[in-house]
Amino acid sequence: MYFDDCMTNEQLEKEHRRLVIKMHPDRNPNDPEATAKFQEMQAQYEERKAELNGDYRKSAKGRERRERERREREERERKERERNRLAEVLEQARKNKTKKAGELKAGDYVYARAVEWIRAFSPEEGCLNDVLRMAIKRGVKDETVVKIEAVFDIGDAMMMDTYLSYATDGDIYGGWETIQQADSANGIRKAKRVAKVVLFRSKRYCIYGNPQGDQIITDFYLPCDYETMFSDHLHRIQAGIEREQREAERIEAERKAKIEAEQRPLIDEWQGKLITISRGLTDAEQQTVAASNLKAVLRGRFPGVTFAIKTNRHGETSVTWEDGPTVAEVVDAAGLFNDWLQMTEPTPWQDCFGKVTINFGDFNRKMNVLTKARILQQLGGVTDAFCQGGIDDEVTVSDDDWTMLHLMVGVSVGDEDATLCRSTMQPDGTRRVHIGTAVRYVFEHTSYAKTKTTKKTKRTARQAA
Repeated sequence: MYFDDCMTNEQLEKEHRRLVIKMHPDRNPNDPEATAKFQEMQAQYEERKAELNGDYRKSAKGRERRERERREREERERKERERNRLAEVLEQARKNKTKKAGELKAGDYVYARAVEWIRAFSPEEGCLNDVLRMAIKRGVKDETVVKIEAVFDIGDAMMMDTYLSYATDGDIYGGWETIQQADSANGIRKAKRVAKVVLFRSKRYCIYGNPQGDQIITDFYLPCDYETMFSDHLHRIQAGIEREQREAERIEAERKAKIEAEQRPLIDEWQGKLITISRGLTDAEQQTVAASNLKAVLRGRFPGVTFAIKTNRHGETSVTWEDGPTVAEVVDAAGLFNDWLQMTEPTPWQDCFGKVTINFGDFNRKMNVLTKARILQQLGGVTDAFCQGGIDDEVTVSDDDWTMLHLMVGVSVGDEDATLCRSTMQPDGTRRVHIGTAVRYVFEHTSYAKTKTTKKTKRTARQAA
C-alpha cells in the first residue's frame, strides 16, 4: 500500500508527486523492477483517486462489489433456472398421470411410489409377485417423480413370475438426476433428485425399476394406481401372507408346548434346590440369581468340578473351569439358562430360575498341568514321535498314527479340523504335527476328572512334560 485509506485529495496528490519523483524508472536505472513498482503505485493512485471522487467503476472496492453482484446475479439465475426446471418436470409428471403405460416413452417424467426396503432383493429375486408381496408387508412411500430411461415391453405372465432384472439388456444404468440444489437453514447442501428408472410394461401391468448395471435392480417403484391395477394379485398375496402368519403362529405354539412339556419335569425336579425368580427384582438382581442357579446346576451335573461364573457390566456371563467336562458338555448343560441371542421370549425354565447371556467364546476350559502330562503320555502311546520333542516343537507322524490320534478322541479323520491340529502333509505321505496343538486338540475332545495337585505333583508333571 502506497496510499493510506484516510488520505484526503490534497494529501493524496502531494504523496503521489513525491512517489513519482522517487520511483520513476528514469531515476532508478539500476533497479530492474522499477517499472513494475511504478505501475503498481500508479494503479493504486488511480483507484484511490476514483474512490475519493465517488467513481466506484475504477476503484478496487468497486471491482469487488461488481464481482460480488455478478456472482449473486448468477446464483439467482441458476436458482431461477432450477425452479423453472423443477416446475417443468412436475408439470410433465402431472400430465403423464392421466396417460396409460403404453403411451409413455423414454425421457418422460412420471409419478410413482417406491416400495419400502426393496434392497433386500438379490439379483435372483424381483419379479412382480415379489415386489407386491414386499409392498404389502413393508408398505410403500408417498408419490415421487421418476424419469424413464428405457422401456421394455414384456408379457403379463413373464412380468408376474419372471425376475425383472433379467429382462434388461445389462447395459441400462439407473442412478439419479439432480434437478435442484438448495442450501438449508443450517448450511447443509441439499438436492432435489429424481431416480432414473426402467419401465417394464405389458398389456395390463407396469412397474418401474432402478437398475445399477450388471442387470441388478436395487429399487422398485409402483404406479400410483397400483392398488387398482393389481387388485386381484394383492388380494391373493394378502391371503397367502395371512395363511403363512397363521402357520407360523401354529408352529410357534407347538414349539412352546413342546418346550413346556420338556422343561416342566425339570422345573419340578429342581424346584426346591434352586432360587425362584420373584417379581420386583431388577435386571441385575435377576442375573445374579440366574448365575447362582446356573452354578448349582453345573455342580449337580458335574460333581467335583469347580465352576467360576462372572457377569460383566454389559450383562454378559462367562463360565470358567479346570479339566472336567468338555466345552460342548457344559454348553449343553447351560442351555436351559442361556439366552445368547437376547431376542427370544424366555422359556418356562427361564421364567422360573432366570436367564443369562453366554457367548460360545465365554466358555473357558483350563488345562491342569497333570492333565497335560497325562495327554502327552497318551500321545506317546500312539507313536514315539510325540516323546521326541518339547511342547512347542513339531514332529512327523505316519498316516496310520494320524488316524489313531483321531480315533483316540472319537473323531473321524474326515471330520477333523486341519487348522486345529496345524498339520502339514509331506510328499512321502507323513504329516508334520505341532505337539502343543495336538495336546489341546485331545483335551478339547476328551473329558477329564478333576485332579488335585500339590507342589510335588506339579513339579513332577512339569518335568514329565
